[in-house]
Amino acid sequence: MRILLTFIFSCFFPTCVFSQFAFTVIGDVAKKSNHDIIFFTYSNGINTIQDSIQIKNNKFSIKGSIDAPTVITLYNNSELIDDGQSAIGFFIEPSYTTYITINPQNMLNSEIFGGTTQKEYELMQKRLSSLNFKEITNQLNHFSSEKEKTTNSIELSFISSKIDSLSYEYKKLKLESVQIRIEFIRENPSSYVSANALQNILKQSEGLQIIDRIQSLYNNLNEKIKNSTVGTQIKQELQYFYGSKVGAYAPDFSLIDQNGEILKLSSLKGKFVLLDFWASWCAPCIEEFPHLKTIYKNNSDNLEIIGISRDENTEKWKNAIQKYELGLWKQLSLKENENTELEKQYFVNAIPVKVLINSDGIIIGKWRGGGAENMR
Repeated sequence: MRILLTFIFSCFFPTCVFSQFAFTVIGDVAKKSNHDIIFFTYSNGINTIQDSIQIKNNKFSIKGSIDAPTVITLYNNSELIDDGQSAIGFFIEPSYTTYITINPQNMLNSEIFGGTTQKEYELMQKRLSSLNFKEITNQLNHFSSEKEKTTNSIELSFISSKIDSLSYEYKKLKLESVQIRIEFIRENPSSYVSANALQNILKQSEGLQIIDRIQSLYNNLNEKIKNSTVGTQIKQELQYFYGSKVGAYAPDFSLIDQNGEILKLSSLKGKFVLLDFWASWCAPCIEEFPHLKTIYKNNSDNLEIIGISRDENTEKWKNAIQKYELGLWKQLSLKENENTELEKQYFVNAIPVKVLINSDGIIIGKWRGGGAENMR
């Protein structure tokens, strides 16, 4: 059995040439397992490849072509879900064979024998290993589960305080993680690992707090790295960030709304506009709907809200609009406007995100994440 799902981004210019080189991953399964297929995903610089390969006699082999060192991620499930044990990511290189011994029950226990870039990646991971994310994450999951089952007010207060304390410690670890990776990037400007790490930091809320430092680190990268696929992506993402930050003119768009009508942002000039990036499966997004309704009802003469859904299933999107009574304001689906780059233009990497635009079309507020702090 072989599944192939390839998302192709075509090059329309005849002079556009990509140098592709073969890579191989040879795998062994460490112990007997019920898993007979390994799923994987990687980018070859032109396409994002999602595929699978069958395990035969506890062995498998993955072959393909890439234009530069890149991360390949192996999964033990067809949904490509990583729950902390179901996936392993590592660097593959052009014209190189990487060997891996996997444990499908816990992919993180895999052994990888890779090239120079993988060894650089392992050096960075060794520095990060001092941060005890796993213990704090396990405790957070435990207390969150207990909170759902508890009805006693005293116990609930205690559990909530523990969650707050652990969340604070988790945020501190994330900041430490960013600083460790920044130091690695500074020391290794010629490494593809540095470019990959810099791109990941840029997409985190912690990274956005030090955007000038990220720009400086990008400027300091080796020219070969800057001109690589990941390097050009970082350059573009930085442009999207600066083009959608507070003080910038809001990128215009013209998209189809839930009623099949064209919704053009610039046509709303003269009013304040709040863009709300959400999805039906996003609990923090849903928690904020009552607050949004209050804001809208108190300011509807001078305020337009545009809900922008990430839902892949448009029926779930439409059902959520009805269930939460969101038809009060304009709604549109990214799925129903598949060619839009709206999320990129507004530098939305995770939801919820809200963008407030004034009557002159200038962004005057941008909020990421949920919670009481973003509902003021």
